Amino acid sequence: MLSHHGRSVLGGAPLADHALARALREEGHEVDELFFEDVLPPAVKATWRLLVFPWAVALAFLRERRRRRWDVIESTAGDAWVLALLLRLLPGPRPLLSIRTHGLEHRRAEMDRERRLREAKRPGLMTRLYHYRYRLWEVGRDLRAADVVFLLNQEDERYATGRLGLRPEKVHLLPNGLRDEVLGLDEPDGSPDRVLQLLFLGLWSPIKGADLLPRIARRLFQEDPRFRLTCAGVQERAEAVLADFAPEDRDRVEVIVRYQGSELPGLLARHGVFVFPSPAEGCSLALLEAMAGGLAPVTTRTGYAAEIIQPGSNGFLVDPGDAEGFAERVAALAADPEAALAMGRAARRAVAGHRWIDRARERVRIWDSILKP
Repeated sequence: MLSHHGRSVLGGAPLADHALARALREEGHEVDELFFEDVLPPAVKATWRLLVFPWAVALAFLRERRRRRWDVIESTAGDAWVLALLLRLLPGPRPLLSIRTHGLEHRRAEMDRERRLREAKRPGLMTRLYHYRYRLWEVGRDLRAADVVFLLNQEDERYATGRLGLRPEKVHLLPNGLRDEVLGLDEPDGSPDRVLQLLFLGLWSPIKGADLLPRIARRLFQEDPRFRLTCAGVQERAEAVLADFAPEDRDRVEVIVRYQGSELPGLLARHGVFVFPSPAEGCSLALLEAMAGGLAPVTTRTGYAAEIIQPGSNGFLVDPGDAEGFAERVAALAADPEAALAMGRAARRAVAGHRWIDRARERVRIWDSILKP
């Protein structure tokens, strides 16, 4: 199981990879994971890790192939193409090649180009050559060479089959799951003040919509002085995050640079509304976790959110980049705490069946249907 992430980063996509591997092991399967640290020296950092990773895992495979036999190579998109070429040259049976994405990178690249164009910000040379070109070629090659492809949402499926030419029969939709401890969180209390406590979980980056949060906060803080915003898991210095907010708003913003999984229940319990303006998502774990915690979600109309959220029932959907739309939806929830509480309860019900063990079982069922027709 290949993952182009750091093994020590327990959040977002790396957390999903760890959880899937653990669920497969619980089902009795043997899983070898390869993260950055397993095949690359610490000196290789940033974009260079992505660039070198497909070659490093191919070498790791060659070193271990006489000692180990694998039935399936399960890889993040863009990381198995060197290994796939190598397997064509080697004698003997070939493992099934299973490719997964954490959100189709072609769509992310398109949205990033559009954002930079709006903001008149020219991308750097590495972004233009690697992220907008070579990386997308790697991902496309993996997707087309795969025996089976797992995507997270219908939006990605339409793009992959329509724009990238993947055969529909080899594409399967499997959204992310949740840990049992998150699914078993207590029902949140019914305090009306909770809806004034807003939560954002994610990197402090435009790819998560963080650039929109100061504008959303400005409008809400002006409207009601009781609003508070927590930005958690930002992976950025608190001073740098607060500097993006208006000076008069900073004392109403709490920044939590990192948090452990054990701290998540308490974090969710003291907030009532989840504000997540990310412009492009596959299937956000942060969104699923917030819904499991009973928060009323206000997020963008993209990815799996557009499928699981029924606007007005278990959350609200807003167009990417619409700060005013986000502020209006959050203000409406604050004006009707009972409706916000009911929405949070409906959100909990919507994700109640998102168990990692079920995701693992469905994956294996699909693998078996290919390996043992």
